[in-house]
This record gives sequence, structure tokens and C-alpha cells, in this order.
Amino acid sequence: MQVGWGIILITFAVLGVGSAAAAVQGVAKAVALGVAGALIAIGVLIKTSPREKTDRVFLYAGGMAQIVAGAAAPRVVYWSRLGQVLTEFDATGDGEPTLKIVRVAGSDGTVITVDDSYHGIGQLGKGIGEAVAGLRLPAAIEQCDSGAPVLFGGLSVSRDGLAWGGGTQYAAWRDIRSAQLLPYEIKLRTNARKAIYLSGVPDACVAVALIQELAARHGVQLKGGLPAAPSPASQRATPGRNAMLSEAEVSVALGWPMRALADPGTGTTAEFQGEGVTVSLKLRKSVALDGVLPRWLGRALPGIGDQAWLLKGDHTLVARVGRTTLQLVVADLPPSARAAALIPLAQIVADRIAVSPGQ
Repeated sequence: MQVGWGIILITFAVLGVGSAAAAVQGVAKAVALGVAGALIAIGVLIKTSPREKTDRVFLYAGGMAQIVAGAAAPRVVYWSRLGQVLTEFDATGDGEPTLKIVRVAGSDGTVITVDDSYHGIGQLGKGIGEAVAGLRLPAAIEQCDSGAPVLFGGLSVSRDGLAWGGGTQYAAWRDIRSAQLLPYEIKLRTNARKAIYLSGVPDACVAVALIQELAARHGVQLKGGLPAAPSPASQRATPGRNAMLSEAEVSVALGWPMRALADPGTGTTAEFQGEGVTVSLKLRKSVALDGVLPRWLGRALPGIGDQAWLLKGDHTLVARVGRTTLQLVVADLPPSARAAALIPLAQIVADRIAVSPGQ
């Protein structure tokens, strides 16, 4: 399917960050709330060359996905299973270094790599950085406050100061007069000018956010860094936090933009359409027959909720999660593509039901 070129905006929030924001103060709270307010506004990033083999990268509420032309299924890294984020910059030009590669790894071994052949890689890198910093900054601050340094490869950040170059260079907070925070570099002014290069540093986005927080505590003059809050426009575009599925998530599963036919509201029902395909979701209280009829008529799917089955030629997926039964139905999709679309969506919904009150 061809969707045009460039970036299709699908605005959403990273769910669950708001609760983490309540536990931290200062810059940390602003960053976490910023992510919860939909700082990520990238929906689909399209690789423009070669034109006849289009790859796409999606950021969505639950993580990140890459659809590669010819691949049987998308590569998905869930934020809940995030490993490391690596960014590499190209400093060969006359101007400022430009983002060359973003590599996002999941704890399950999945790796999504985006290079500068993708149109809009800079915006993608910014979105990933804001999301990951918002998710990981509270724990990093807590570790620092306990007296333990936070390690980012060869860079160490502690409440006493910064060490880098594998420990060969050090700057105590009391000696740092100012700091300029850039995506590719941290420039320090002490009794001399020092620079910490961030290309290839694991989770550099979290390191920048943590340094920003600690520098503010120590009264260091700051330049650059992360935004303090989301714009009002992005807040208005945020979908309801109780929705079980977003447009972006369904778009990832299908491989093209899907539009919600109505506001998902509390998430008990939802319907999405795109490219002639319809996906519908229904949630209800479980009954005894939910565990009997699907077992006779369908095929079991381990790993989704308590029990899950595909039914009716893979048109329908039914799963039980605690006291709730979810039903996903896809219409007008070829048989070979149905399971690949329904299974990841069911996993997302099942995970959200599992953490809902009363389950």
C-alpha cells in the first residue's frame, strides 16, 4: 500500500507516564508530564528510497514499530520491554552535526534501525528521545538520590558530578559554571571548556534529561535541554487515557493509516477503518461459555491474557483477561494477513485490561 511521502501525524500520549511524574519534582516532572501530554506527534516515518519498496516507522502509545517491505510482520519494540536507544551523528559537514542513525533495541532482542535515508529522521529522533527520557528519568533520579551513579556506557552521572571518557575526565557540580545541552554534545564551562560527545552513548536522551535536572539543583546556568511542557495544541490532541486502542496502534498492525469511527471513550467498544478494512473491538464481562466454545471452535494462542483463541477463519480473536472478555474482529482483510493484524492488537488490549482497576 502506498501512503504518500513524508510524515503522517498521528497524535497520542505515552500511557502511564503521568503516575511516574507525580513522584518527581522540577525538570523531571516537567519532562514526564510533557511526554504524557503527547510530546510525541510522529505517526508514520517513511523511507523514500527506493520508492517502490516503502518502509515505514511508527511511534505509538505502546512503543515503536517498523514495517519493512517484503517482511512477513512488523518489528515492534514495546516501551515496557525497552533495552537501549543509541543515536549516531554525522559531524563531517560544515554546520552542526546531524542525526545519522537511531537504533532502538528491545529486551527481547528486537532491533529497529532508522538511518538518514528516512525522510524526517530528525523529528523521529526527537520524539523517541522525549518518550524514553520521560519514561526513564524518574528511576534515574531516584538512583542518583540514593548515592549510586547512573551509567550511560562510558558516561557516569552522579549527584557529585560527571565522569566520562571511561573515567579519564571528571567535573564536579561545584566546579561547573554553565552547561549547554545539545542532542549530540554537552558543553561544560568550568575553569576550562570541556565537551562530552553523545554519539553512540546508550540512552543519551536520558543522560541529557538527568544532567539537566541535577544542574538545575546545583544552580548551574543552563542552555538548551528538554522542553518544560507540551504545547496546548498537543494537549488537546491527546486521546482519552482510558482508550484500549489508538488509531496509531491499529495503523501499525495493519500497515497503513486507520481512522477511528468514533471517540473510543472508555474503550469498551471501538471501531477503525482504512483502505477498505474494518477492525472492531468489544469488551464485556466474562461468562462460563467464553472458555468452552472457543476451545472447541478455534485455535489457541498462548501468551495473550489468561486464554486466547482465533476463530472463524482468523476473522475473530477472543481472549479472557481476569473477569473481562475481549473480542477483536477484522473484516475485508485477506486470510493470510488476519492473524498478524489481530494478535498484536489483542496483546495491547490484554495488557491494558490486566492493569485496569478491578481485574
